[in-house]
Amino acid sequence: MNAFKDRVVLVTGGGTGIGRATALAFAKQGAHVAIAGRTVSSCAETAKMILDAGGIGFAVACDVGSENDVMNLMDDVERRLGVVDIAFLNAGVGTASAVVDQDIDAFEAVMRTNCTGLMLCMKHLLRPMYERRSGCIVNNLSVHAHRTILEGTGAYTASKHAALALTKAAAVEAAPYGVRVNAVSPGPISTEMLARSSAVSGGLEGWAERLPMKRVGEPNDVAQAVLWLSCPQASFLTGAVVPVDGGFLAL
Repeated sequence: MNAFKDRVVLVTGGGTGIGRATALAFAKQGAHVAIAGRTVSSCAETAKMILDAGGIGFAVACDVGSENDVMNLMDDVERRLGVVDIAFLNAGVGTASAVVDQDIDAFEAVMRTNCTGLMLCMKHLLRPMYERRSGCIVNNLSVHAHRTILEGTGAYTASKHAALALTKAAAVEAAPYGVRVNAVSPGPISTEMLARSSAVSGGLEGWAERLPMKRVGEPNDVAQAVLWLSCPQASFLTGAVVPVDGGFLAL
């Protein structure tokens, strides 16, 4: 029997890259998937891919940094699919700036999505999970949650360190209710965002040379780690952070 059949899964930031790959992977295993994001057109494309493959999914606009948006999202998902069993909280943004040049509005925008938005989603997911004494949340962090990797990433790195702390705090609080909270920390993954980055010369090939495995990851590499963290076989795992980074953090 498939562990995810008819389970209700929420994926934030599900319109592209890792979010899209994870939404598709859950749907392929029989889950009913809600795809949320600020760019609803790309989320709708993900939903269409699920529907075209015979699955169940829908797209919904949501700015996770807005508590009203998050509350409306939870209501919409419950009305259309049912209560959320599993959530992959993937929404994230970044900005490039040295600390001495950091624009405060840009800094706060990164923190609002990557930290406050994560907290708001967990806040409104966890209480219903506590009541049912079941549920699973996987947060998308980054190798930036563990160390400073590139200059000019202060806001992003700070937000991901905060997200790591929130993940562990939520895991401890949720454990007595039978609810698990874990995270993945992707390294360089072949997405449009990474391909556009000029932080490392040589683009994707430049990133690959920095990794012990000598290749960048694919979005589905992260998706499969998320599925494993969400499955019943991982039922004793909470507060864990799984690097999906080709060995980068082992250096």
